[in-house]
Amino acid sequence: MDLVTNAQAHTIIVTFPKLTKEVRDELSKEVSRAVDETKGRLRSVRQQAINRLKYAGLTDDDVRDAKEAIQDLLVYIYIYNSINLLSGSGSLSVCVS
Repeated sequence: MDLVTNAQAHTIIVTFPKLTKEVRDELSKEVSRAVDETKGRLRSVRQQAINRLKYAGLTDDDVRDAKEAIQDLLVYIYIYNSINLLSGSGSLSVCVS
């Protein structure tokens, strides 16, 4: 992809050429692969967190509540990032400590 760049003061402007159908299809495939990979990573993180809860000596009710909280957090991350992408910020944010 031939990108045209122009630097002005503290701004860099990148001009993308008009996308052909082939380039759009390839970009779509790349995005789909990245989404699938990210979903897999999130599932892995969720499962690791749940496994740690099971061995933490918590009651079944506490484990169930924590599972729901983990799921709610993942849904929030998904919705937050979807809104950011749709609003044009073009950035994804996930902070896990």
